[in-house]
Amino acid sequence: MMKGCLRVVGFLLFAFLFPCHGQAQELRFAEILEQALVQSYDLKIGGLEVEIGEQRLAEARAMYLPTLSLSFTNEYLHDLSKGAAGTVSVGETIISGNESTYQHSVSLSAQYLLYDFGARPLKYQNSQRNVVLAQHAAAQRLIDLKIEVLSLYGAGLKLHKKIEIWSAMLGQRKEVYQFTQRLVAAGNKGKLEQGNAAIALAEALQNCESLRLEMAGVLEKLTYYTGKNYQMAQVRFSDFPEKTGTTVVAEVLNLPEIKAYDVAIEQKKAEYDIALRQWLPTLSLYSAYRMYGADPVSFSGSFENLEEKNATIGIVLNLNLFNGFADQAKAGRLQKELLKLQVEKAKKVAEDEQKVRTLAQLNILSEQGLEDWRAYRVALNEQGDMGERLAEQQILDRISRLQQKGAQLEKQLTLELAGVERCLSALQLQILAEGAS
Repeated sequence: MMKGCLRVVGFLLFAFLFPCHGQAQELRFAEILEQALVQSYDLKIGGLEVEIGEQRLAEARAMYLPTLSLSFTNEYLHDLSKGAAGTVSVGETIISGNESTYQHSVSLSAQYLLYDFGARPLKYQNSQRNVVLAQHAAAQRLIDLKIEVLSLYGAGLKLHKKIEIWSAMLGQRKEVYQFTQRLVAAGNKGKLEQGNAAIALAEALQNCESLRLEMAGVLEKLTYYTGKNYQMAQVRFSDFPEKTGTTVVAEVLNLPEIKAYDVAIEQKKAEYDIALRQWLPTLSLYSAYRMYGADPVSFSGSFENLEEKNATIGIVLNLNLFNGFADQAKAGRLQKELLKLQVEKAKKVAEDEQKVRTLAQLNILSEQGLEDWRAYRVALNEQGDMGERLAEQQILDRISRLQQKGAQLEKQLTLELAGVERCLSALQLQILAEGAS
């Protein structure tokens, strides 16, 4: 059983310490972001939504133009009431008293809304606001995409650093385990030390495997955003560029999502005004020109005999007196929806301001500790070099040196991850500031 476990450990060690390497693929955040902007489905959808809004605005312009219609009717009337005189109208039903005949008619009619107490301009302005809302939504999609890609790249960069450090720690713990085995065989160490070394080695193996699985997930998500395929053994994440200059601050009220709330609130106010104006009368102009022909025995004769003509023109005053209180209920609903939008905007502003303040504070603290971070990094590297020289001079015990090196690697990992977090907060704040400009 013990021999089988050692074979498995040996195979895993070989797989992790000697992976198949091809030509290294250097990933840089700027290039990944550029590819994502080209590939993004959300940005394409946002652009189409803007175009759809513009087409709807073109539709809304039709409210300012008259409507024209042309109708051509072919009909055969069969009189079932012989000898009936004249035409009788009962409600919307028309009973003709003419004898059975073929009849044709051509009618050209027009209608135009003259006055509706300002409801039509409000409707058109809301159509314009729909275009602005689509533009703000597209701008917000851009900000969200940048932040998502930044977060994903940052996760990949941190995993890359963890894999590098833990791979080095795996080699160090393997060497400690091998030295401990020799000392146990020589009687200088006990089984307890060997067991501890084996546990540490297994922990490193497990961490490496877990990190590689996480990296595979990150690379798959990157493929979705960029459309590129990545091989884990051939990928290397480059560090974020060092940020220079003063800390930027995003003006929350200028973010597209907040501006969209402003537009939506204005739009809801207009809808409420339109609902109130629906209780008022509308004034419309209509006119029509008609031609009529009939022949009791010939279809073509009726068609050729379009001699009777008339024209009409009139003005209609239409007033909605009662519709079951539907308009009143609609106005009340729109008022509540307006209040809801105002509360949602206040909530979103508070959330974004808190987010920006947190990022700005992190950025300030990072800038203040940047020199200490760099000095600590130099000191850690010098400590490692000094340890190597002492080990070469056989002043330190080899196992102690390896354990010390492991502790230094853990400190180095913490330092590297802190550097990545510092860049992430600064870049996210910069993206928000650019989106609010």
